[in-house]
Amino acid sequence: MRAHTSGHSGGQTLAGKMPPRSHSGSVTRFVEMGHLHEALDPVPVSGVRLQELGEPVVVHRLTGQHVTDVSGDVVVAISGTMPNNHPDYVVVKYNPATGAQIWAKTWGLDGGDFASDMEIDASGDIYVTGTAFNFTDKFGTIKLRGSDGQLLWQAYDSNGFNHHANGLFLDGIGGVFVTGSSDPDGDISNSNDDYFTVKRDATSGALLWTHAYGDPCVGCYDASTDVRVDPAGNVFVVGATTSAPFVADQLLLVLDTGTGQEINRGTIVGSGSTLVSGGTLRFDAAFNLYDGYNVSDANVGTLSMALSKWASLTSSSECETPTNVTATRIRSSSAQITWSAVTGAVSYSVQYRQVGTNRWKISSTTGTSANLKKLRPNTSYEYQVATVCADGSSPYSPLQTFTTAP
Repeated sequence: MRAHTSGHSGGQTLAGKMPPRSHSGSVTRFVEMGHLHEALDPVPVSGVRLQELGEPVVVHRLTGQHVTDVSGDVVVAISGTMPNNHPDYVVVKYNPATGAQIWAKTWGLDGGDFASDMEIDASGDIYVTGTAFNFTDKFGTIKLRGSDGQLLWQAYDSNGFNHHANGLFLDGIGGVFVTGSSDPDGDISNSNDDYFTVKRDATSGALLWTHAYGDPCVGCYDASTDVRVDPAGNVFVVGATTSAPFVADQLLLVLDTGTGQEINRGTIVGSGSTLVSGGTLRFDAAFNLYDGYNVSDANVGTLSMALSKWASLTSSSECETPTNVTATRIRSSSAQITWSAVTGAVSYSVQYRQVGTNRWKISSTTGTSANLKKLRPNTSYEYQVATVCADGSSPYSPLQTFTTAP
């Protein structure tokens, strides 16, 4: 087992001078039994001082796994102070075996730009969102080419003032979803932020829809914290709400992926002095939704971790799991997954990952085969296939493995 973590440490800047807060960035790799294998150098971008912790972007908030691309390279996104003393996004790709930097990219204007979440698509391209200053704090989302870090598109989203992007998700079929909070009137003293969620096109970055939830009254604070999308097109947005009839509760909205309209909702209600925070969302193989969050008691000062499970909305008795799933044409950097056609299928979802890692790559297709590319030589992968029907999705097929050629 190998694990990577990122963050900050006391030390010198990349230019060899001590920063004001004596913080520098680092990525550390551990092997079996937790023994240190190597510490990757701080991001070598001339004049950049790293100032934000890397964990919210690099580490899965529930699984603790590092983020890797389709080739297994480690990708880190944090914030660094530029020579003009304004923070920008800093994205770096490392070789996981040697710790050598492959490329580094910075992004931002002359304001405060703070990365908060990152996703990588099946082609290895990288999406980063966060809070970016463009006349006011907005959602700032970028797409970088995975091979060299070239900026492919950038987008700002706003629904008022003082936005904070918290969650990012790719649906694997061309949708990019970002959620967080927005202040409708710019008065931070009245604590009346709203949920704010946007969908953009993964190829062009074009805006497809926006959705907001919240009451503008004083003290009606609503802030979404994460977003996930299942193969049936249900967009799950979770957060904390105090808008009536809620007091200090968690609200899970279900939006339609085509329109952004709310189609369902669920709540986790606090009681008395008990406050429920917004959550972090993850799916299992059957697309049951797991929600990790905090529960605090204002009277006694306790803070507890909690986990809830929401039943899958993708199951359908008439949508069968694919059979005869097989890995063929296995090369050093590619493989083909094939299966038998399922009656009533609209499309198929293929998920795959390196054995021993937790992060799935997802590929969608309308045919009965999928070509997996940019694989690592002599590496074992596991894979599954699910059917997507008009009224839901099947469970994934049993887990299978293959090993690429040397």
